[in-house]
Amino acid sequence: MTDSRFTTVCDDLEELLEVVDIDDVDDLDTLIMVLLGRPVVVAESWDHDQEIDALDVRVLGGELTAGVLAPFPLSVVELARSSAELARDIGPYAPPRVPPLQGNDVLSLSDDELSEDLQRALGQVRLFNLLDDD
Repeated sequence: MTDSRFTTVCDDLEELLEVVDIDDVDDLDTLIMVLLGRPVVVAESWDHDQEIDALDVRVLGGELTAGVLAPFPLSVVELARSSAELARDIGPYAPPRVPPLQGNDVLSLSDDELSEDLQRALGQVRLFNLLDDD
């Protein structure tokens, strides 16, 4: 079943964080990182062409990093899929001298399956936050 926290289209970062019930943009990049199984950086940004708030998403590859501005309005599902497209475009992630990791094939998942994976990833983000508080 699709989780509305992830499909709700939000007008800005503050609303997105509130809907998903996470503290800040660092939790959002951890969520996408856990989902994709590779390093990801998500930062608050501004789309100068459209003159609207956006998220700057950077997905790291073995030797490449790809980025995109994801403008608001935006849902977590849309953010996850655009991040997965970047990951697909730059190929598997591999630190030096380590076999490549294929990661999660988010693009092939239905919205229901993606919601389930996002729920698991959100649980891991919350666990990381609990461990970090100690």
